[in-house]
Amino acid sequence: MPNSGKQTKERILDAAEALVFEHGFAATSLDSVLERAELTKGAFFYHFKNKAELGSALMRRFGAEDQKFLEATMSRAEKLSADPRQQLLIFVGLMVEPFEDLTEPVPGCLFASYVYQRLEFSEDVSKIASDTILTWRKRILDKLNAIDDLDPALDLEALADQLTVIVEGSYILSRLLGDPSLLPRQVKHFKHYLELLLLPHG
Repeated sequence: MPNSGKQTKERILDAAEALVFEHGFAATSLDSVLERAELTKGAFFYHFKNKAELGSALMRRFGAEDQKFLEATMSRAEKLSADPRQQLLIFVGLMVEPFEDLTEPVPGCLFASYVYQRLEFSEDVSKIASDTILTWRKRILDKLNAIDDLDPALDLEALADQLTVIVEGSYILSRLLGDPSLLPRQVKHFKHYLELLLLPHG
Protein backbone atom coordinates (compact mmCIF):
# COMPACT_ATOMS: atom_id res chain seq x y z
CA MET A 1 0.00 0.00 0.00
CA PRO A 2 1.42 3.43 -0.86
CA ASN A 3 2.45 5.57 2.09
CA SER A 4 -0.44 7.97 1.44
CA GLY A 5 -2.83 5.02 1.80
CA LYS A 6 -1.31 4.08 5.15
CA GLN A 7 -1.60 7.67 6.31
CA THR A 8 -5.27 7.77 5.33
CA LYS A 9 -5.96 4.53 7.19
CA GLU A 10 -4.20 5.87 10.28
CA ARG A 11 -6.25 9.09 10.08
CA ILE A 12 -9.43 7.02 10.11
CA LEU A 13 -8.20 4.92 13.03
CA ASP A 14 -7.03 7.98 14.98
CA ALA A 15 -10.37 9.73 14.48
CA ALA A 16 -12.35 6.63 15.40
CA GLU A 17 -10.28 5.98 18.52
CA ALA A 18 -10.75 9.54 19.78
CA LEU A 19 -14.51 9.35 19.20
CA VAL A 20 -14.81 5.95 20.90
CA PHE A 21 -13.06 7.36 23.96
CA GLU A 22 -15.44 10.34 23.93
CA HIS A 23 -18.74 8.61 23.16
CA GLY A 24 -18.28 4.83 23.14
CA PHE A 25 -18.21 2.56 20.13
CA ALA A 26 -21.98 2.21 19.75
CA ALA A 27 -22.48 5.98 19.63
CA THR A 28 -19.64 6.52 17.15
CA SER A 29 -21.09 6.70 13.65
CA LEU A 30 -19.16 6.38 10.40
CA ASP A 31 -20.26 9.90 9.49
CA SER A 32 -18.73 11.27 12.71
CA VAL A 33 -15.50 9.39 12.03
CA LEU A 34 -15.29 10.79 8.50
CA GLU A 35 -16.08 14.29 9.71
CA ARG A 36 -13.34 14.08 12.36
CA ALA A 37 -10.85 12.62 9.86
CA GLU A 38 -11.94 15.03 7.10
CA LEU A 39 -12.30 12.19 4.61
CA THR A 40 -14.94 10.88 2.23
CA LYS A 41 -16.92 7.65 2.43
CA GLY A 42 -14.96 6.42 -0.56
CA ALA A 43 -11.74 6.75 1.42
CA PHE A 44 -13.28 4.83 4.33
CA PHE A 45 -14.62 1.94 2.25
CA TYR A 46 -11.29 1.62 0.46
CA HIS A 47 -9.78 0.54 3.79
CA PHE A 48 -12.71 -0.99 5.72
CA LYS A 49 -15.79 -2.97 4.71
CA ASN A 50 -17.91 -1.70 7.58
CA LYS A 51 -17.91 -0.38 11.13
CA ALA A 52 -17.28 -3.85 12.60
CA GLU A 53 -14.08 -4.20 10.59
CA LEU A 54 -13.03 -0.74 11.75
CA GLY A 55 -13.63 -1.84 15.36
CA SER A 56 -11.47 -4.93 14.88
CA ALA A 57 -8.69 -2.85 13.34
CA LEU A 58 -8.87 -0.40 16.25
CA MET A 59 -8.51 -3.23 18.76
CA ARG A 60 -5.65 -4.88 16.87
CA ARG A 61 -3.76 -1.59 16.75
CA PHE A 62 -4.47 -0.83 20.41
CA GLY A 63 -3.39 -4.34 21.44
CA ALA A 64 -0.20 -4.11 19.37
CA GLU A 65 0.72 -0.74 20.89
CA ASP A 66 0.00 -2.07 24.37
CA GLN A 67 2.22 -5.13 23.78
CA LYS A 68 4.97 -2.93 22.37
CA PHE A 69 4.89 -0.76 25.50
CA LEU A 70 4.95 -3.83 27.75
CA GLU A 71 7.92 -5.44 26.01
CA ALA A 72 9.91 -2.20 25.67
CA THR A 73 9.41 -1.37 29.35
CA MET A 74 10.22 -4.90 30.54
CA SER A 75 13.29 -4.98 28.29
CA ARG A 76 14.57 -1.76 29.89
CA ALA A 77 14.06 -3.25 33.35
CA GLU A 78 15.87 -6.45 32.38
CA LYS A 79 18.84 -4.46 31.11
CA LEU A 80 19.09 -2.59 34.41
CA SER A 81 19.17 -5.69 36.64
CA ALA A 82 19.62 -9.45 36.40
CA ASP A 83 17.56 -10.03 39.57
CA PRO A 84 13.86 -10.79 38.82
CA ARG A 85 12.85 -9.09 42.07
CA GLN A 86 14.55 -5.85 41.04
CA GLN A 87 13.43 -6.23 37.42
CA LEU A 88 9.80 -6.24 38.51
CA LEU A 89 10.22 -3.23 40.79
CA ILE A 90 12.08 -1.32 38.08
CA PHE A 91 9.41 -2.27 35.55
CA VAL A 92 6.62 -0.86 37.71
CA GLY A 93 8.70 2.27 38.36
CA LEU A 94 9.20 2.76 34.62
CA MET A 95 5.44 2.38 34.09
CA VAL A 96 4.99 5.77 35.73
CA GLU A 97 7.12 7.69 33.21
CA PRO A 98 4.55 8.17 30.40
CA PHE A 99 1.97 9.50 32.85
CA GLU A 100 3.94 11.83 35.11
CA ASP A 101 3.66 14.95 32.94
CA LEU A 102 0.02 14.58 31.95
CA THR A 103 -2.09 17.73 32.07
CA GLU A 104 -5.32 15.88 31.18
CA PRO A 105 -6.62 12.48 32.30
CA VAL A 106 -5.75 9.50 30.07
CA PRO A 107 -8.67 9.04 27.62
CA GLY A 108 -9.14 5.42 28.64
CA CYS A 109 -8.75 1.87 27.38
CA LEU A 110 -10.35 0.48 24.24
CA PHE A 111 -10.62 -2.91 25.90
CA ALA A 112 -12.98 -1.37 28.47
CA SER A 113 -15.13 -0.13 25.59
CA TYR A 114 -15.26 -3.70 24.35
CA VAL A 115 -16.27 -5.12 27.73
CA TYR A 116 -19.19 -2.70 28.07
CA GLN A 117 -20.30 -2.87 24.43
CA ARG A 118 -19.18 -6.31 23.31
CA LEU A 119 -22.25 -6.87 21.13
CA GLU A 120 -21.10 -3.96 18.95
CA PHE A 121 -17.80 -5.66 18.08
CA SER A 122 -16.99 -8.69 15.95
CA GLU A 123 -16.09 -11.96 17.70
CA ASP A 124 -12.35 -11.74 17.01
CA VAL A 125 -12.07 -8.69 19.27
CA SER A 126 -12.57 -10.81 22.39
CA LYS A 127 -9.41 -12.81 21.67
CA ILE A 128 -7.39 -9.66 20.91
CA ALA A 129 -8.37 -8.13 24.25
CA SER A 130 -7.97 -11.27 26.37
CA ASP A 131 -4.66 -12.25 24.76
CA THR A 132 -3.22 -8.82 25.50
CA ILE A 133 -4.30 -8.88 29.15
CA LEU A 134 -3.02 -12.45 29.58
CA THR A 135 0.36 -11.43 28.16
CA TRP A 136 0.68 -8.81 30.90
CA ARG A 137 -0.23 -11.45 33.48
CA LYS A 138 2.33 -13.92 32.11
CA ARG A 139 5.22 -11.45 31.90
CA ILE A 140 4.71 -10.29 35.49
CA LEU A 141 3.95 -13.79 36.80
CA ASP A 142 7.18 -15.08 35.21
CA LYS A 143 9.14 -12.57 37.31
CA LEU A 144 7.26 -13.48 40.49
CA ASN A 145 7.80 -17.20 39.91
CA ALA A 146 11.53 -16.59 39.48
CA ILE A 147 11.76 -15.18 43.04
CA ASP A 148 12.47 -18.17 45.26
CA ASP A 149 11.74 -16.83 48.75
CA LEU A 150 8.23 -15.38 48.46
CA ASP A 151 5.57 -16.18 51.02
CA PRO A 152 3.89 -19.38 49.72
CA ALA A 153 0.53 -18.01 50.85
CA LEU A 154 0.70 -15.26 48.23
CA ASP A 155 -1.68 -15.61 45.28
CA LEU A 156 0.88 -14.79 42.60
CA GLU A 157 -1.58 -14.78 39.71
CA ALA A 158 -3.80 -12.26 41.51
CA LEU A 159 -0.72 -10.19 42.31
CA ALA A 160 0.34 -10.31 38.66
CA ASP A 161 -3.09 -9.05 37.61
CA GLN A 162 -3.12 -6.28 40.19
CA LEU A 163 -1.11 -3.82 38.10
CA THR A 164 -3.61 -4.12 35.25
CA VAL A 165 -6.50 -3.73 37.69
CA ILE A 166 -4.92 -0.59 39.18
CA VAL A 167 -4.20 1.01 35.80
CA GLU A 168 -7.66 0.27 34.40
CA GLY A 169 -9.37 1.50 37.57
CA SER A 170 -7.20 4.61 37.58
CA TYR A 171 -8.32 5.47 34.04
CA ILE A 172 -11.90 5.58 35.30
CA LEU A 173 -11.18 7.55 38.48
CA SER A 174 -8.87 9.95 36.68
CA ARG A 175 -11.53 10.86 34.13
CA LEU A 176 -14.33 10.94 36.69
CA LEU A 177 -12.43 13.25 39.05
CA GLY A 178 -10.55 15.17 36.35
CA ASP A 179 -7.25 14.36 38.05
CA PRO A 180 -4.38 13.36 35.71
CA SER A 181 -2.07 12.76 38.69
CA LEU A 182 -4.19 9.91 39.98
CA LEU A 183 -2.81 7.22 37.66
CA PRO A 184 0.91 7.77 38.35
CA ARG A 185 0.18 8.10 42.07
CA GLN A 186 -1.63 4.76 42.10
CA VAL A 187 1.15 3.00 40.19
CA LYS A 188 3.74 4.43 42.59
CA HIS A 189 1.62 3.21 45.51
CA PHE A 190 1.55 -0.27 43.98
CA LYS A 191 5.34 -0.16 43.67
CA HIS A 192 5.62 0.61 47.40
CA TYR A 193 3.29 -2.31 48.11
CA LEU A 194 5.46 -4.61 46.00
CA GLU A 195 8.56 -3.44 47.87
CA LEU A 196 6.93 -4.44 51.15
CA LEU A 197 6.15 -7.87 49.71
CA LEU A 198 9.34 -8.54 47.80
CA LEU A 199 12.21 -6.88 49.62
CA PRO A 200 13.73 -8.30 52.82
CA HIS A 201 13.08 -6.21 55.91
CA GLY A 202 15.35 -6.50 58.89
